Amino acid sequence: MASATAVILGLFIYRSHWPQLLRVVRESVEFTGILMLIMAFSQIYGWLLVTARVPQMVAEAISRISSDPLVILFVINGFFLLVGCFMSVLVAVNILTPILVPVIKSLGIDPVFFGVLMTINLSMGVCTPPFWATCSSFLPH
Repeated sequence: MASATAVILGLFIYRSHWPQLLRVVRESVEFTGILMLIMAFSQIYGWLLVTARVPQMVAEAISRISSDPLVILFVINGFFLLVGCFMSVLVAVNILTPILVPVIKSLGIDPVFFGVLMTINLSMGVCTPPFWATCSSFLPH
């Protein structure tokens, strides 16, 4: 419905031309294809991780650090800030979620809370120097 409204507004209200509309449609199809490929490969990657028992190995390694969930959350948050410096949030969430959700469930941490925490920390990591250009438009000039 939104796409149909945008096409009608673009053609009849804003007087856009068909070549412009076709260019926008082509670019959106390319972008959607890229995102779908990322999602497909991250699903395959998650399946491979679970099959190889990587989450269990990570849980054992993290449990050697500490048995206190708060300490483990601090360590994981620091890791998210570091990962956010070098990866986009979408890719990092798709790669790290299948690994870390079993770990946090075993510690008794709410997965929804962890998801919000993960997204916030990865987003903060994106706004640090390697990805600085992606969020510089939000900073005061």
